[in-house]
Amino acid sequence: SAGVPGLKGLSRLPATVAADLRSQLRGLQEAQTRLLMAVDPVVIDKGERARFVIDELESALEYTLDDGVEEPADAQLTKVQEFHAQDGQRSSALAQSLLDYGALAESLKTRLTEADSDFDATLIDEAKTLAVELTAAPKPPQDSPASNAATRIRNGFLALVTETVRQVRGAARRRFRAQPEIIREATSAWERRRRAAARRAKLKEGKPAV
Repeated sequence: SAGVPGLKGLSRLPATVAADLRSQLRGLQEAQTRLLMAVDPVVIDKGERARFVIDELESALEYTLDDGVEEPADAQLTKVQEFHAQDGQRSSALAQSLLDYGALAESLKTRLTEADSDFDATLIDEAKTLAVELTAAPKPPQDSPASNAATRIRNGFLALVTETVRQVRGAARRRFRAQPEIIREATSAWERRRRAAARRAKLKEGKPAV
């Protein structure tokens, strides 16, 4: 039987799938870290803090603007979120995200602190500082033997994870076909973002979206 609760009895899903996926995700994370060290090492030092600041600003903006009143700032936030929905872990993407969320938060600074007294307004200035640090850091050569090898290993793990997730999603669609709410829950944000990225890539190539 499959090692995922609720999916027993589906012969094409390996019994070890849960352990396999955990192992593949660990390998993917380690490979991604090695790749960043080879091509974008500043992310190792600044990336975690940058992502924290971005998440805090986005959360504060969402809470403040979720007041039932449609205004230009709502459209601005939506635009920023859509633009950065596919951001990876590279310093350039993090820097631009920091600048965009920081600029919107700066324009709404008074409202953010009024809506939540615990909001740390110093994060707005920190976003600008981090963006500068990420942008100014020297970048190693992108096309070196070390970076190419790290990229191949990372892509290999990514392919494994994608295939395992595809198998689990397919099994979930079969097992819970009469319970669409479970299907929606099983379709993670990560999977939705991957499909959206694939559709956009096809559109850029002039191919019809699927």
